[in-house]
Amino acid sequence: MYFNAGNMHLNLSSGVSGNVAAEVDTAVYASAAWRPAERLGVGATLKYARLELAETASAAALLYDAGVLYKAGRGFSFGASLMNAGGDFKFEAVGDPPPTVQRLGAAWRVEFTPPNLLDNDADLVYCAAMFTADHIKARDEDAHSQAGFELDMDMAIGVHMAVRAGYLFDRPAEGFVFGFGLADDGWSLDLSFDTGKAMNARQQATLGYRF
Repeated sequence: MYFNAGNMHLNLSSGVSGNVAAEVDTAVYASAAWRPAERLGVGATLKYARLELAETASAAALLYDAGVLYKAGRGFSFGASLMNAGGDFKFEAVGDPPPTVQRLGAAWRVEFTPPNLLDNDADLVYCAAMFTADHIKARDEDAHSQAGFELDMDMAIGVHMAVRAGYLFDRPAEGFVFGFGLADDGWSLDLSFDTGKAMNARQQATLGYRF
């Protein structure tokens, strides 16, 4: 992975000045997954990350992610993950810890058969809903929870439609979120909206093509 934040003009107290890269991040990682039982899956990622600021200071650290997923049956599943754990980024004498995130989650997926619960003449050929809940704790931040659902529908004309909604609890800048998507065998269009609190509301549109 490679990230470049663009150029900036730098003036040092030594009198040196010029345009430099504001920030350059690189990461190399390897992942592995294993299913020790039919309903249990575990996975891990090992990452080497390097940060360089203004071409004057750099730091690197070895990090790891780990997760477990258990499918309890009847559409229920439970998971836990630990992300960005590992060593500190040390630019000078004192190291800065990585942005470690702990997450617990649960989900329930149910399929509607037949999919046309209200109108037998409708052209839906598949319909399923998923309900999710997560509890998240990031380093040096208060824990918060979020919940949401997604409704997936396949139409006889070959179009897939998805409707999503959720709420982020105890977040000063975010609250309700909504989404809508359409896709066929190639093209996809997704729209998302949120109701901002401390920040203005945001809208996002994504157009994609798969080949």
